Amino acid sequence: MKITRQQARKVLESSFPDFRGRKIELVLTNKVTLRHLNADGGVQFDYCAVRWDGKSESLDVPAPWLHNLEYQDVNIPAGYAVVERRSIWNRNSVVIYYNPGIDSIDSGKLISGGLKNVY
Repeated sequence: MKITRQQARKVLESSFPDFRGRKIELVLTNKVTLRHLNADGGVQFDYCAVRWDGKSESLDVPAPWLHNLEYQDVNIPAGYAVVERRSIWNRNSVVIYYNPGIDSIDSGKLISGGLKNVY
């Protein structure tokens, strides 16, 4: 679902503060597939894991040269977001993969329950 810059403000400030694009999307999920980690022909994706409230916290993340995570599913801890910055032919967008920490993810209920109030 599309969200506004104001709704994503804290997450963007913590992950990619230099992002100036307009396309911001929110996906409620408990995992993300990492792809396009290396620039290849004008396409590159960068990833950053942050807490939903925008506060930073250390996570145990392996060095990229120890584990090839390209096209692998990575679990997202509850309350965290993985922010994917896409750079495709100099057009930038952001997809925020967020795990709200509930078993059944109902985006309508989450939005009406106060997602906007988080910011």
